[in-house]
Amino acid sequence: MIKTDETDEQIIGILTSNARVSNREIARIIGLSDTTVRKRIQRLSSAGAAKITAIVNPAYAGLKVITLVRLRTVPAAARAIAERAAGFEAVNFVSLTAGYFNVVTLVLTENEEDAGQLIHAEFKQWDGIQEIGAVRVLNSVKHRLDWVVINHDEEEPPSRPNLMRGRQK
Repeated sequence: MIKTDETDEQIIGILTSNARVSNREIARIIGLSDTTVRKRIQRLSSAGAAKITAIVNPAYAGLKVITLVRLRTVPAAARAIAERAAGFEAVNFVSLTAGYFNVVTLVLTENEEDAGQLIHAEFKQWDGIQEIGAVRVLNSVKHRLDWVVINHDEEEPPSRPNLMRGRQK
């Protein structure tokens, strides 16, 4: 885990607002050379602290049905079931969770039939799944894409109150 400073946080803040801004422009804004900015971004990226990527709206790819599928599994089977679910192209997100349902997935499909097929023809047939709860997402009120887990295997990141400075909820 790398330790970041105020300059790193300024760079991350600028990239969060506009990931297409050039290193030269970032350097001009914060008063550094573009080489220094490039090296800092590379260090942040290599350490898994930040990743610059394109975000695709699933609707433009024809994926108009979003379903939150929660699985209650035999505890010993939870990880294997999560990993198996992650193998499906339609499964966009999988997480092991605490609570009644111990695996949560986010499924993106073209239509409700495809979502139902995945749930009934696949998930319901797997050993170790005790119950399935599916919820169709109608409209996302808040979906922040600037905070995502990049690497699950890293140790817990430090608390980052400075990154929230000046931001509205």
